[in-house]
Amino acid sequence: MCVLKKYIDSKKKKHSSNLTSKSNFANLTNYLFANLQDIFIFVLISAILIFLDQVSKFLVRSRMSLGESIPLINNIFHLTFVFNQGAAFGILQNMKFLFIFVAIFIIGVMIYYFKYILRDRFLLVVCAVVFGGTVGNLIDRILFSKVIDFFDFRIWPVFNVADMCLSIGIVLLIIYFWRIDLDLKQNNN
Repeated sequence: MCVLKKYIDSKKKKHSSNLTSKSNFANLTNYLFANLQDIFIFVLISAILIFLDQVSKFLVRSRMSLGESIPLINNIFHLTFVFNQGAAFGILQNMKFLFIFVAIFIIGVMIYYFKYILRDRFLLVVCAVVFGGTVGNLIDRILFSKVIDFFDFRIWPVFNVADMCLSIGIVLLIIYFWRIDLDLKQNNN
């Protein structure tokens, strides 16, 4: 994330206010009000994704039996109700507390760097997607000690909306930081 700070500071984006750790409550309040639209975008995207994730999982839980599979496109795409005690796509099984810790850590990192995230609209949207996916699966881990998965493409492990958010968001973050690294190298030459 230090690369992000250097990049954003070098570009001197529209948000020029500098919120330091020594800021008082009034400065924090002013900063938040100045960025209210971007905060709203982050919250809205995250909330919609969490809602879609939880509603889809509720529908699967309430209308399907565990292990039941409904072919939507026969032998290609099914809805299959499974519990996943691992990470995305079934890896690292039975490590509930590790995943809860990682989710809380990710949320904490986003909160800590939120002032920098607010300075770049693309990064804001991508982080909102990752945040939505993280919270969506965290809710399941806290409530059920496992995650409900149901999208089944038969050639890939079964997954859910939150897994899609996390996967897409992380790929976009990698691309974003790769491009920042290239920009910084070009600016230094």
